[in-house]
Amino acid sequence: MSDDIIQKQTTEGITFRIPSSSINLLREESKKKQVSLNTLVNQILKDHLEWHTYAAQARMFHVPRSTFSRLVDNLTEEELSKFVVTIAKKDFVDIGLLLRGEFTLLSFLNILENWSRISSIPYKQKINDDIHNFIL
Repeated sequence: MSDDIIQKQTTEGITFRIPSSSINLLREESKKKQVSLNTLVNQILKDHLEWHTYAAQARMFHVPRSTFSRLVDNLTEEELSKFVVTIAKKDFVDIGLLLRGEFTLLSFLNILENWSRISSIPYKQKINDDIHNFIL
């Protein structure tokens, strides 16, 4: 089968008892995001299974965007580069092994992309040949 063909995942129907107030909030969120309720719930489950399940084990925590901005805004470009390299070498190796079972450039970029998306931090990823640019 060609790599260009997207394989559909096998799905299964299941019933859950969910408080009506939670369902109403989910419906509102799905309308805001302009996705079906089913898609939203699947996104939530995927985020939980791929990220939140392991985040506490990886000693990760949320930082308000304004705090993060104040931290990086006061660094020179050289200081920021050194800081990012240190984090990648010391912290993301352990996190990558825990979250993805390996630490490669692609697993690191996947973790960074998921973290940015889940934290609602705008990002842009560009890949040209072997050059990966990830802009926060």
